[in-house]
Amino acid sequence: MLLFNNFQICVKGLLLGYQYDNLTRTLDVQGDIPSGWDWVAMVQIGNNFDIIPLTATETGLSATLTADNLSITGYYTVQLKATQGELVQHTNVVQTFVGASLSGDAKWPTIPTEFTQLEQRVQASAAEAQASAEAAAQSAQDAETAAQDAADQTAQQLQSAFEALAKEVSDSAQSAEASAQSASTAAGSADQSASAAWASANQAAASAQSAAAASSAAAQSASGAIAAAGTAQSAATQAQQSAESAGQQAQTAGDHAADADQSAKSAADAQVSAETAAGNAEQSANAAAQSAQEADAAAENAKTIIDDTTAQLGKTWSSLTIVDRLAPAFESSGPVVTCNPVEGYPLHVVSQIVPVQEGEGDPSPDNVRPIKGWAEANLWVGGANIINAFDELIIPQDRYSFSISSGNLFDAIKSLPRGKTLYMSWDDVGTNYDQGTSNMISFYNGGHSAGFKIQKNVAFIIPTDGIVYTQLLCYAGTNKTQDAVWSNFRCGPTLESVADYVPYNPASKTITLPFGQVVYGGTLDWTTGVLTVGSIFLKLDTTYSIGLYQFQDKNGVFFSSPLLYSPSRIEGVCSHGICTTYPSISSESWIWIGANNPLVYWIGVLDVLGLSTVDEFKSWLDTQDVQIVYPMQEPVTIQLTPQEILALSGTNTIYTDTGDTTVSGRADPNAIIQQLAARIAALEGAAINL
Repeated sequence: MLLFNNFQICVKGLLLGYQYDNLTRTLDVQGDIPSGWDWVAMVQIGNNFDIIPLTATETGLSATLTADNLSITGYYTVQLKATQGELVQHTNVVQTFVGASLSGDAKWPTIPTEFTQLEQRVQASAAEAQASAEAAAQSAQDAETAAQDAADQTAQQLQSAFEALAKEVSDSAQSAEASAQSASTAAGSADQSASAAWASANQAAASAQSAAAASSAAAQSASGAIAAAGTAQSAATQAQQSAESAGQQAQTAGDHAADADQSAKSAADAQVSAETAAGNAEQSANAAAQSAQEADAAAENAKTIIDDTTAQLGKTWSSLTIVDRLAPAFESSGPVVTCNPVEGYPLHVVSQIVPVQEGEGDPSPDNVRPIKGWAEANLWVGGANIINAFDELIIPQDRYSFSISSGNLFDAIKSLPRGKTLYMSWDDVGTNYDQGTSNMISFYNGGHSAGFKIQKNVAFIIPTDGIVYTQLLCYAGTNKTQDAVWSNFRCGPTLESVADYVPYNPASKTITLPFGQVVYGGTLDWTTGVLTVGSIFLKLDTTYSIGLYQFQDKNGVFFSSPLLYSPSRIEGVCSHGICTTYPSISSESWIWIGANNPLVYWIGVLDVLGLSTVDEFKSWLDTQDVQIVYPMQEPVTIQLTPQEILALSGTNTIYTDTGDTTVSGRADPNAIIQQLAARIAALEGAAINL
């Protein structure tokens, strides 16, 4: 997904899809898209270029991608283009990634997708026009048939109408006479009830109107009818007389309706009473609203009271503002950061993301060091002691060492960060320091080959080789006079941090933040959630054009255009060689990432491998997994979930597994005073001893 803001775009989620995905992936652009413009996405990978039309959606722009659009794996360079008549405007260029698939037969479009879709739309329009013409011809034929059928039906209907006309006149006259009789009967019973009289009057009036309408219809029908019209006219005259009689009866019924009018006045009085009650209710509602406003005002006043239990924002004399005014700012960086911030103050944490290489030493064809990226990052926030080993360990008197494969100490050491320089110490009783190896812990894997050793008060590093350790051996020496009891384990980044025992802080926590992709370089701002991807992962294989390249007396090769831009010997990491920014180094072989071009040069590799031709090199390359990580020309930012990181009490130890960490916040004034007092005391002691 691309995020759009004023013709600037950034990538949210680097993965666009996988190779040969068809109609299941979309290129979405979200943001405030200006109206009135036509949009396309210009996409390039290597020498392959495509133009993909974008359509408007509720949230921005979108295009459904085909297998042809995703037929090549690697980093795609994307730029949006908007046109409006002669006006043209472009966005910045970003990069997104298409992962590899094991099978597929789609090919990159030979002509841009935009032109292919235009041709398809023209063909579809022609087909639709042909179909419309055929449908119109069919409709004309259907209309002609329908017109003939309608003419036949009209003739039959006219014949039936003339035959029914005479009967209608007779029935109308009889209906009028019956209605007049009903009106007379209703008027006679009107004295019993005003309500019944009013209903009868309405009925009589309606009947009279019906009779008059029927009479008029009868007269009109009779004038154009057959010879029997004279008889119909006589019947209509009688109907008119009956209607007049019914009208007189209706007048009498109207007199009786006066009582009903009086009842209506009573109803009006009741309505006035209801309106009065409604007015009273409105006054009560206004009073309640006034009370609610007063309650809100009281709540606002209460907010001005300082809560000393929290670090608040936005108040001149809140706890947080006091800290900002009185506590000095600090910033500290390193593999493991220790600091003494104000407890509860929000910390700003940024970690580096660097690729990890397996093994040791300089990489070369003879010392391959595979590269691994990061799919997530872990952040540890703890106290001065980062190991949670709260039980005593007892090594029996008759044992030189003691093996454990579970328990608190085992789990605590396994949870320590890898690749960091650490120190460990503990209190011991009953250990013989003169015999054998004493005060040492070794972790072993399943094959019982030593993984790493921890000696008391000696720096150690847990390897990042991914080995799963299954056994812990604790050495306490021989000829002990009593059981060796180890307790008060502590671990920290410096020797000073483990000098005295400090209990493990139970408020320590680990935060894990997934990336949604594998990242090989960049930074992560934990506080804002902004992941900056700054490196590109590249595999060098025989899909690229390879040629001979000789530098000085060294025979090597070059790869044609695997890079996304044209750098000049930039820094990078390779699994099979040294990437250098210098024109020459004292090594048999090295790698240049670009030389003001998108090529990769491998200086001296043929000499190292004992090869002489490109074909021989290609055969060797097919058996290898040569990896390179190099910087992006323009880093890509991705928005992840922001994290609130509050300082713990006392000394804080903070580190991440992806690289060095930078922590900033406000230093605890009490800790600063204590440190100054200790320094002054040390200086005074030194002066006395002079």
